Amino acid sequence: MKFLHSRRKEFESLGEKISKPVLAVAIGVLLVCQLGSFAITCRWIRSRNAQIVENQLNYMEASVQEKTMDIQRMLFGIQVNDTFDQALRRLVFNGEENPVYAESEISRILSVNKGTMPLVSNLYVCSPDFLVADMTTLRNYEKDYRQSQAYRLYEGAESAVFFGTAGADDIFLTSREVIPVGYRFRLGGYSSPIAIVANLDQERLNEYLREEIGDSGMVGLADGNGQLIAWNQKPDGEREREKAVSQLAGQSDLEAKTQGIVRIGPYIAGFRSVGATPWRVLYITSEQRELQVLLGIGVIYTVCSAAAIVVMVSFVRRKVRCLTGPLRELAGKMSNLETWEEEECLSYQDNDEIRVLFDSFNQMLRNTSHYIRQLEEEKQRVKTEQSQKRKAEFKAMQAQIQPHFLYNTLESIHWKAEEAQAQEISDMVQALATFFRINLSRGKELISLRDEIAHVESYLRIQQIRYGNQLEYEIQVQEEILDSVLPKLILQPLVENSIYHGIREKEGEGMIGITGRKAENGDILLCVEDNGVGILPEQLKNLQEKLVSGEKVHQEGYGIFNVNQRIQLNYGVPYGLSILFSGIDGTAGAVFMPNFPAGRET
Repeated sequence: MKFLHSRRKEFESLGEKISKPVLAVAIGVLLVCQLGSFAITCRWIRSRNAQIVENQLNYMEASVQEKTMDIQRMLFGIQVNDTFDQALRRLVFNGEENPVYAESEISRILSVNKGTMPLVSNLYVCSPDFLVADMTTLRNYEKDYRQSQAYRLYEGAESAVFFGTAGADDIFLTSREVIPVGYRFRLGGYSSPIAIVANLDQERLNEYLREEIGDSGMVGLADGNGQLIAWNQKPDGEREREKAVSQLAGQSDLEAKTQGIVRIGPYIAGFRSVGATPWRVLYITSEQRELQVLLGIGVIYTVCSAAAIVVMVSFVRRKVRCLTGPLRELAGKMSNLETWEEEECLSYQDNDEIRVLFDSFNQMLRNTSHYIRQLEEEKQRVKTEQSQKRKAEFKAMQAQIQPHFLYNTLESIHWKAEEAQAQEISDMVQALATFFRINLSRGKELISLRDEIAHVESYLRIQQIRYGNQLEYEIQVQEEILDSVLPKLILQPLVENSIYHGIREKEGEGMIGITGRKAENGDILLCVEDNGVGILPEQLKNLQEKLVSGEKVHQEGYGIFNVNQRIQLNYGVPYGLSILFSGIDGTAGAVFMPNFPAGRET
């Protein structure tokens, strides 16, 4: 009690001891979760955007390369066309005789092929001596061919396939921006190379990029000079994006690279070279919108976290008060256990761990009282058993007084009866002598089953002489258990009970059967059965209940209860006597005990 009172101040501060760590952990977890989720989301957005750029570049590089390959295949197909070759030879070698027919045939072939390529604005064939375009394109004859951009492109071509820069071709009557793609070849017998050129419509190429990518980001196509030749949206108006486009489209430090992903300001951008062309595909997308959304989410999360912390502080303090109140009540009860009554119980309404603690405390007090009562009862029972055992030992000592005197007296009577030829008296006295000899057993408490059978058989012979033909008996015991030891006078009280309460009340011949066998578990089962008048069901039930409970009985049934009590005192409660059945066909009692061979201590 003094200890509890000295600790009362610390006990009352349990609320703060619980709430402070809980709140500190909760706030720390919220902050760590917020910062961690923000960092993870940032990394995820950057990784996702980089993957988007990578995927878009892969797709556009493959798509643009496929388009350029289609155009190159078309140009090569025109060159190997027999009709085109014949018309071209007539134009080159017989130009002064009939050039119109040859030019019209070449224009027709170019027009047919142009119709298969939506991105192509016009097609033409040129050399230093001539230029023939498709039928859909009007030529500007006021412009000198050798001073035109088409001729400069022809002169500057160094490989079989060549690419020009974007711009308006002044040799034709059109203002559309085009991107030239040409193919050079040699014609046998003609000294100069001939070129077939396809002018790609820049606006159509822009539209194609818009259809492929949409507005998710800016995709562009830059030529070998770093000039942007096509795009899905113009980069004008945003300095950072213009800088990114300029850096990706130009050569500078990226000139030796064929692909890459860089971050420029709020943009993530990538480039990739297109196959065997001097072009490179560009893709630029902004991370600013995602980061702004993330920042807004972070602000909302911070506000919600602050509100959650305030609510949590209030909730934890209130809950701690609810927890510590019952604990203080429990401490008060524990400090006054000396005044506690068994009927008093601590009560707690909620169904939680405190309820379990209260119930356990109440159960502990009830169990303590129960164990105290059990100890008192056990103490009284042991005292009673010791008293009964001392009385039994005293009676056994009385029964052993002058045993030799009894033996000698009975033997003298036996020989006198033999001399007088009184055989029945002689047999009766001899049986009585055997009965007393085994009954006394030189003071031993345990005898063999063989001696116990001889003892009860002597008793039955005496009773048979007394009752004459009214009593018969039969004994069947397995040979293997005859040397087992057991407390003496086990069977005789049962036989006596069968005679006096069963056979004597019966009209006609009575029969008593004694059997003994070894049970399946190795124990011994002895059975005494008669064909007497039996016991009424109510009496049988009462008898069985008293055998189980060990309750004391009246003098008439003392013998069988004494047998049951002695067996249980020697071997324990699982063993003992039980009444198997009783009715108009008689009664059967069974003794169940362990199988101990001779010489073994019980």
